[in-house]
Amino acid sequence: MRRLVLFALLFWLTLSLVSQCHGENETNIYTFDIPCYAPARITINYGYTNNVSITDISTLGQSMYTYTGGPTQIEFRAEDVDTYTFTATINYENASLQTITVGVWSGTAQPMQGYTIEANLQSATFHVTLRVSEEPHFPTEEEVARAAISQVAEELKSYYEQSRQLTQGLSQTMVMVSIYTVISAVVSLISLLIVAVLYRTIKRGVET
Repeated sequence: MRRLVLFALLFWLTLSLVSQCHGENETNIYTFDIPCYAPARITINYGYTNNVSITDISTLGQSMYTYTGGPTQIEFRAEDVDTYTFTATINYENASLQTITVGVWSGTAQPMQGYTIEANLQSATFHVTLRVSEEPHFPTEEEVARAAISQVAEELKSYYEQSRQLTQGLSQTMVMVSIYTVISAVVSLISLLIVAVLYRTIKRGVET
């Protein structure tokens, strides 16, 4: 939300307008410096004219972009993280009251930002800079729930493994104790037999 407010403030504060008069012809120059997220798109909508041009397109890197220009709309799309600049010029045969709307789409989760221009003009020039950055990702409720379930499952798996190892250890200990008990019993029985045999041998010797 904070980034959205900053985006809106920068969008409005960086818009400047300069009007120049050339005899009876009036030319308006607009400059946009817009921070936004990839993918970004800007449209300029205007009254019908066939005298439209898009020039001076440049990027800082080798990023992908597309643009179109027609009788009522100019559109520029920036797909990658980069800084894009271009100039759009709209001309009419005579000066007249025109309504021009500019729309900016930023990233995949941001609302469209719009601006409306109403001016008496014969020519309008737009110098546009799009400063496109990576859109931050905030997890949805579903993603948070899925992560919590995964964490619980991992903890249960770890607990089961520890319990299994403990049970195996106890079982082995009980087996060894049982073996020792049996061996002790056998040794005790053998000792008793030996004692009994010795006792009988001694008794016979005394009687003879």
